[in-house]
Amino acid sequence: GEVPEWLPGSSRLKKLVSAARSKFVMGAVTVLYVASLLPWASNVPRLLASRVVFVVLGIPALLESLGHITQLDVHVLMTAAAFASVFIGHEHEGAALLLLFALSQWVEERLSLRASASLDSLSRMSPETARRVSEEAATLASAESSIETPASGLRTGD
Repeated sequence: GEVPEWLPGSSRLKKLVSAARSKFVMGAVTVLYVASLLPWASNVPRLLASRVVFVVLGIPALLESLGHITQLDVHVLMTAAAFASVFIGHEHEGAALLLLFALSQWVEERLSLRASASLDSLSRMSPETARRVSEEAATLASAESSIETPASGLRTGD
């Protein structure tokens, strides 16, 4: 998701969203939230963790969903559900929703970048030239001569 350009201060808001998606912030918020789930945790860490999740992950989710509000996509619906949970007294569940959605987006972005880098690496490994042998040759070893040609000029079966 992107922060809409029409929002005042959108360049600063984009930096805020980017900072919220950093490895450190995602890790710290996740650890804080998981610690609030421990059975010996009192209500104070539970409330604190929920509020931290809403500030650190909820505000960026809200900003991004504003750009998709007319489409009612999954981002808008998830953000609406998370914030609505506060009004029905289930703040911690809304925080869990925001955290899980942010983590899934973070993992998806990382995996997409890794897959893209792998495809780029693979495309750089493709040869630029190839040797074309005559059609009469039964095997590559039996070919008496070959012609070097650009790989882009080859067709299936060459």
